Amino acid sequence: MKGENLLDLIGKIDDKFIEEIYAEEKIELSVSFRAFWKPILVAALFLVFIVGILPNFTKEEIAKDPEVKTPPLVIENEKEIDENLPTIAINEVFSDGMGYSGISLYSLEDLENGNPWRENWNIKTLPVYKNKYLFSHGYIAESYTKDDMEENIVEIGKLYNLDLSNSEFVVIPYSDYEVERYMEDKDIDFSSLNLVAEVKTSKNGYNFSAERSGGVRVTFDDANVIYTSEALNITDIYENDGDKLKVSEFLIEKYPHLLGLENPKAYLDPWLVTPDFYSEKAEEIDDFMSYQLGRKVSFLPSIENNVYGMDYNMIDLGDKVGDYPLMSVEEAKNMMAEEKFITNVPYEYPGVENIRKVELSYFISNYQEYIIPYYEFYVEIPEETKEEGKMSLGLYLVPAIEQEYLDMPVYDGRFN
Repeated sequence: MKGENLLDLIGKIDDKFIEEIYAEEKIELSVSFRAFWKPILVAALFLVFIVGILPNFTKEEIAKDPEVKTPPLVIENEKEIDENLPTIAINEVFSDGMGYSGISLYSLEDLENGNPWRENWNIKTLPVYKNKYLFSHGYIAESYTKDDMEENIVEIGKLYNLDLSNSEFVVIPYSDYEVERYMEDKDIDFSSLNLVAEVKTSKNGYNFSAERSGGVRVTFDDANVIYTSEALNITDIYENDGDKLKVSEFLIEKYPHLLGLENPKAYLDPWLVTPDFYSEKAEEIDDFMSYQLGRKVSFLPSIENNVYGMDYNMIDLGDKVGDYPLMSVEEAKNMMAEEKFITNVPYEYPGVENIRKVELSYFISNYQEYIIPYYEFYVEIPEETKEEGKMSLGLYLVPAIEQEYLDMPVYDGRFN
């Protein structure tokens, strides 16, 4: 019998039952004993209860002890290293004029996202890919053509039971300024290239748009908007995290075909207004790769309490460079100590003692030629003005692949 159940039953024992037991033994119960037998019995049984649960209590306390190190989780993804792996050039990571990558929050728990990676994982290698959606000069995606955009729209159209292969596509060209800058740099005739800034088409009240950065957006006409219920507050979704997840659960249950994901899972990311969906996998490394490099989908909330569209990212992994060896978390922390990192934080680096969290992620940007993994360090910034009780964190990146495979700029605490 469990201890808590035993204690509950003690108070239900009738005095008469005790008297009958003692009567059989010819023992006379005194008034004073009748008054105090229950407290004595409770004390005795409580001692037994404490002794019984003490081993489990101790184990739980040990599990909470931050000094107890969790053993590394061996992730079976080690690949044989190709001797002819090319060196990876790290060019721009953050775009000019985008402001600095920082976030203000009350607790580190607010920084939680859907990343399955944990610091005790022992990953030896990860793949590197060429970035199809690279902005090769200015804001022009040289490898992402008009035909590619149309193919992406046709693919997403299938989720809506629409065949868009013979659709009439509206083409939005790059600006004259962008074209002139490109031609000055490349010294070629831009008109000979099949490049456009955006492609659009519509059918049956659904509007499809593929734009230069690689995403496809679908917006719905009034007849196709998705209404949930009055219980789910979409209008105030920018302030209410709880309703964000509830709306996501509603879409997974009622509209899984619009997500186009096997085993869709929704998660909140502090950098995003609405949750992202991705395909959750059973195995740790598969789940990590699906979260990082699989398709992600998000919904567009309306102030009229409905969902009026969906965003689909279109990561292209068709050009794999190879599987590269990774440095460990400790090696990355040592680089942080030496101020060898990439950041756009405008303040002086406050030191490793201000590191509050580390993650392994594929930091994907239209300004990077390669899609590679990074260690992302969140560092508290003392100079930032913040509300009482809040902390301000800046993002610092350390490329996760071993340094011998990197062609890096000179480090001085910021990207040069």
